[in-house]
Amino acid sequence: MPVLQALLLHKDASAASPAASPIGSPKSQQKHENSAMVSQNDNNGHSVNVATSTATNYTLPDTLSPNGSATLQTQAQYTTTGYFPASVAGPNQSIYNPTSAPNGTAAYTEYDSYGRLYYSQPPSQVAG
Repeated sequence: MPVLQALLLHKDASAASPAASPIGSPKSQQKHENSAMVSQNDNNGHSVNVATSTATNYTLPDTLSPNGSATLQTQAQYTTTGYFPASVAGPNQSIYNPTSAPNGTAAYTEYDSYGRLYYSQPPSQVAG
């Protein structure tokens, strides 16, 4: 599912204008030099900024910011082998990693060498 489509599913349908684009039909896109999506906009007030990094060779999003809002931002961290999601932090959460971010509040997952779930820690209820 395209990133913008997922974000627009949460948008109140009554706020859409008759000339609105169908969900998932971005009118403008910006891409990184390696073709990874950087932003999408449907020209109806719905946009998303996507930040990638060298941690995943610019292939997976580290941060998704709907309408450029840091308040609604979602962050992700991936395993170094297989790029499986290790921790995904929604709004008002922070990435958790027992080694590099021990005060994070989001859930954390580890995988075995075959990509199977090995360990999972639920989200913390303590603000990070």
